[in-house]
Amino acid sequence: MKLSTIETRQGGPSQRQVRNWDWIWKIYAPPKVKHFIWSCLSNALPVRSQLQHRKLLDEAFCLRCGNGDETIVHCLSTCSYARQIWALSNLPYSSYSNSSFDSESWFNQVRSRLDNSDFGFFASLCWWIWYSRNKFMWEANDIQPLILVNSVREFHGRFVSSKSILKPPAPDRSSTSWSPPSLGFTKLNFDAAVLNNGAGIGIGIVARNSVGDSEATAALQAVQFGLEFGWSQVIIEGDCSNVIKGIMNRETSFCYLGALHTVRENNRVAHLLAKLAFVDFDFAFSCDLPSEVFEIVLSEYL
Repeated sequence: MKLSTIETRQGGPSQRQVRNWDWIWKIYAPPKVKHFIWSCLSNALPVRSQLQHRKLLDEAFCLRCGNGDETIVHCLSTCSYARQIWALSNLPYSSYSNSSFDSESWFNQVRSRLDNSDFGFFASLCWWIWYSRNKFMWEANDIQPLILVNSVREFHGRFVSSKSILKPPAPDRSSTSWSPPSLGFTKLNFDAAVLNNGAGIGIGIVARNSVGDSEATAALQAVQFGLEFGWSQVIIEGDCSNVIKGIMNRETSFCYLGALHTVRENNRVAHLLAKLAFVDFDFAFSCDLPSEVFEIVLSEYL
């Protein structure tokens, strides 16, 4: 359970309040949306009212509509631009807010009236409204409300679709399993996933030591991955035999480059990472693996 500790002053010594914001991390939305909602509740979003409070601005009025100070609630809800977004969203509950609300009261009000999926869509809309605000402020690029709402529908729909395939199968200890490389070598597993409509691909690469066309793109990225990290002895492993044969016929700058074909069951980590690429285009990590991936990695070393 994740708790947030907030200091408040009420005419005397500071008092510490502990609020349970565990629900934030259960929002049906990508991680960056969850962190954005946390920033809103923590009053960490650099809206103009916050910047004025910190003596960084003389005025706090909203530059987009000019109708009131730019607070978090104003930016995301009561600004005329935001109201157009909510009117086009077709959410079962009108997400406008009274300007006297603080962000936590507003989120709690909306959360009480939407199911988990709709609230995830609502949270994603908030993230995109903030993204559009920054594009307007710093690039003079005003995203039209209808274009933004359609972008969020695609963004959230891609996330919902990917969640249905993220649960890994239970490890079958009786079948063959992934095997680590010899001491001193690094093994790079790769895989690719293709959207049903063929509009894009996701690429998964995982590097571990001893303790189709889209497949070729994933393999190429795996080789580049190894070069960028400066590994000299590398084994490339994937479940596409034609790509493996192609790698073996190419010259590289590695001291040693081996290529192994394996079955899909032995390539589950790279396969799941490829699926995760559809959740968020910016999704990337090095050592901090998602829990569903970490469980497979751990089982393969046991």
